[in-house]
Amino acid sequence: MKKSVFVVILALSALFVRAQESQEVYSFLRLPVSAHVAALGGDNITITDDDPTLIFHNPALIAGVSDKSLNLNYMTYMEGCKTASASFVKAWKERATWGVSAQYMDYGTMKQTTAENIEQGDFSAKDIALAGTFTYLLGNNFSGGITARYISSTIGSYSSAAVAVDLGVNYLNEEEG
Repeated sequence: MKKSVFVVILALSALFVRAQESQEVYSFLRLPVSAHVAALGGDNITITDDDPTLIFHNPALIAGVSDKSLNLNYMTYMEGCKTASASFVKAWKERATWGVSAQYMDYGTMKQTTAENIEQGDFSAKDIALAGTFTYLLGNNFSGGITARYISSTIGSYSSAAVAVDLGVNYLNEEEG
């Protein structure tokens, strides 16, 4: 009974939450961090595999990841850009799982110019996100999770920081796939 009430309250809370919608801020978080997810189109919210990189897509998906799983990724991305990610997942007691993750994007060095195309030197740009995730099996087929994330971005002399929270629920019926 308590689990049912928790699921209903969690679902109803989504009606009162407002978020900023933008395609421009912290877009490095949308990049796939594994070849597996990239092969699926780059955005995954439902696949349940023994893959610790699923922590970046839906916090509820790490419920089925093996205990003490570690994943490290590094990739060169476009001209001069480099991206890296790391994730660690640990089972806790019977029904819970926790994990930590990090993403890093280095856009390299770029020339700084004025509107008249006069060079004024070079600048660099970097993004980083650090996160902690907790997942709990709500029932035989349901899992729920939450991720708290700190995000930082630096472009030349400008910088920004944010705190984000992701909530996720996953339903898996193993008998019917």
